[in-house]
Amino acid sequence: VDLEALDGPARIRGARDLLWGLGGLLAALALLAAVGLLAWRQRTDARRADVERQRAETETLSDAFAQLGQGDAALRLGAVLNLERLAREAPGLHRPIVETLCAYLREQRPALAVEEGAAQPPAAPLPGALQAVVTALGRRDVLREPPEYRLELQGVDLGGVEAAGASLDLVRLTGSRLERGDLRGARLTGAELDGARLAGARLQGAHLRGADLSGADLTGAELQGAHLEAADLSGACLQGANLNEAYLKGARIQRADLAGASLWRAYLKEAELAGASLEGADLWKANLEGLDLWGAHLKGASLEDAYLGSANLEGANLEDARLSGAVLRRARLERAHLRGADLEGVDLGGADLTDASLAPYQLAAALIDDRTVLPGPFQRPEWQD
Repeated sequence: VDLEALDGPARIRGARDLLWGLGGLLAALALLAAVGLLAWRQRTDARRADVERQRAETETLSDAFAQLGQGDAALRLGAVLNLERLAREAPGLHRPIVETLCAYLREQRPALAVEEGAAQPPAAPLPGALQAVVTALGRRDVLREPPEYRLELQGVDLGGVEAAGASLDLVRLTGSRLERGDLRGARLTGAELDGARLAGARLQGAHLRGADLSGADLTGAELQGAHLEAADLSGACLQGANLNEAYLKGARIQRADLAGASLWRAYLKEAELAGASLEGADLWKANLEGLDLWGAHLKGASLEDAYLGSANLEGANLEDARLSGAVLRRARLERAHLRGADLEGVDLGGADLTDASLAPYQLAAALIDDRTVLPGPFQRPEWQD
C-alpha cells in the first residue's frame, strides 16, 4: 500500500492495518517455531527414552543371562521369570530369549543315550527353574514367530514335566525323555517326537495332528481323546497304552506294537496298520473301516462290535480273537488265521475268506450272504442259503 498517496486519516488506517498484518505474520512464525521446537523436543525425548529403555532391557537381559548360570535356585528361577517378562514386553527380544531358553534346557538336561536292551534309569525330578523354562516356552506369544518356527529341544530330559495345555506346535523333541510327563491338552501339532521316550505320559486330549512319533516309546501312555490324525506312529511301542476314543484318521501305525492297548471307540479310518501287533488289544466299537491290516497280529484281541467294513485282513492272525457283533462286510480275509476266534453274530457279508483258517462251527455262528467267498472245503450253511 502506498501510504504517501493517502490522505491523513486513510494513511493512519493503512499504517495500522499494515502493522496488524505484520504482527499476525510474526505471531504465526513464532507459533510455527514453537511447534517445531516442541516436536523436536518430543522426538529428542522419545529417542532418549528409547535409548534408556533399550539400555534397561539390555541390562536386564544381561543380568538374567548371568543369573541363569548361578548356583542359587532362587536366582535362576527369578532369571527365567525376568526373561519371560522381557520377551513379552520387548518384541525384538522375543526370539533371542526363546532360543536362549531352549539352549539352556539342552545344556542343563541332556537325555543320556541308553544302549538297546539296557535298563533305562528313571528320570530325575525336573528342577524348579527348568520347569519354569518349559512353562514360559509353553505360554509364549507364538504370533511373534515366523511360520514353521520350531523350538529346538531335541535330546532333552524332561521326564515328569508339567506342560498341560502348553503351546508347543512344531517343537523338535527328537530322542527326548518325557516319561510320566503331564501333557494333557497340549498343542503338539506337527511336533517331531521320533524316538522320544513317553512311557506313562499323560496326553489326554493332546493335539498331535501330523506329529512324528515314529519309533517312540509310548508304553502305558494315556492318550484318551487325543488327536493323532495323520500322525506317524510307525514302529512305535504302545504296549498297554490307553487310546480310547482317540482320533487316528490317516495315521501311519505300520509295525507299531499295540499289544494290550485299549482303543475303545477309537477312530482309525484310513489309518495304516500293516504289520502292527495288536495282540490282546481292546478295540471294542472301534472304527477300522477300510484299514490295511495285512499281516497284522490280532491274536486274542477284542474286536467286539467293531466296524471293519472293507478292511484288508489278508494273512492277519486273529486266533482266539473276540469278534462277536463286529461288522466285516466286504473285508478281505484271505489266508487269515481265525482258529478259536469268536465269530458269533459277525457280519461277513461279501467278505473274502479264501484259504482262511477256521472251523466249520465258527462259520455257522457268523452272518454270511451269497457274495461271501468261503474257504475251499467249506459248504455254505443250509440255514443261510
